[in-house]
Amino acid sequence: RLKQLTICNFDFLLAAVRTISVSYLRSILEHVRCYCLDRDVELIYYTVRKSSDVLTRDTLQLAAQVICWLRPVADGSGNLISRMILAAMAWCDGYTDPLLVPLSGWLQPPLPLQIKSVICSAGVGLIAPTPSAQHVVLVTLTGDIQLWHIMSNTLVHTFKGHSGPVLCLAITRQSHFLFTGS
Repeated sequence: RLKQLTICNFDFLLAAVRTISVSYLRSILEHVRCYCLDRDVELIYYTVRKSSDVLTRDTLQLAAQVICWLRPVADGSGNLISRMILAAMAWCDGYTDPLLVPLSGWLQPPLPLQIKSVICSAGVGLIAPTPSAQHVVLVTLTGDIQLWHIMSNTLVHTFKGHSGPVLCLAITRQSHFLFTGS
């Protein structure tokens, strides 16, 4: 719900850019990325990052930039990205001065090439990346704690020992310890 009201909300992004600056919006997005591993957040972060030069000169170009960068991935993304594109288009329709609005997307999606997805058939309840960013530790919906190699999408190890459901997990910065709680 927080993502829907802030990070994936066109009005919030526009208000942040117009009232303060593009740098402020980028710092908010970078802060969120530290605590939340989410595809929508990554899409919006890289959209703002790639649009920073344009938005620094003219913050009113936010809608056009959102439409340009995110429209090609709107179908494959969740409902929030589609709603954000619709909100940007509605804002353009309501704007009274001349404004260049792209009607077709020609730009590649803003995600960097190293983003991968891990497919876990049991479903995922919790997930935490390792500090090296080579692996993720996840708790499946069945309660198993698993270590996955991201690039090869392979299960490396399953941790045993919990008698109750796992409610939290954390990895130390040196990757020596995995803490879980139930």
